[in-house]
Amino acid sequence: MYCQNQWGDEGDLGNLIGRWRERESFKADIYRNLTDYPFEDITLRGPQDYETYLTQMYGNYMQLPPEASRQAHAVEGVYWR
Repeated sequence: MYCQNQWGDEGDLGNLIGRWRERESFKADIYRNLTDYPFEDITLRGPQDYETYLTQMYGNYMQLPPEASRQAHAVEGVYWR
């Protein structure tokens, strides 16, 4: 969603019903300059300033959490043969 106030200043974009609520709200400028990112056999578009995006969403995203705090995101009923 994009919001613009009555004075014409740029607003924020965000997903306030998402899991992280306010952390998912960014200044609109972060989405103004997008770039292509290759991923496996496809190309995805994302913010050129990915550092700001990732830091706001996840904090120090380059640091692994302590082993005791790590959580698996497994799906039950899926098996490898």
